[in-house]
Amino acid sequence: ASVWMKTGFLDNAIEPEILIISSLREQDMLIRPKVSFKFKDRWQARIGLDIFEGVSDGLFGQYDDKDRVYDEARYDF
Repeated sequence: ASVWMKTGFLDNAIEPEILIISSLREQDMLIRPKVSFKFKDRWQARIGLDIFEGVSDGLFGQYDDKDRVYDEARYDF
């Protein structure tokens, strides 16, 4: 099962979102929150997390000790 929620603030200059993907049979999931910031017409910055949870042989649980943080800068033309 999955749930994706996204909204915008300050005329969509700030856009938080979260994606949750979970197994219905096992305790296994990916939680992916992130926030995007739009500035100077064509620039966008993003920061996010990938949080893995579950049993060691599960689809996401096998990465339980490998959660990550990422960032991105983007220019649209």
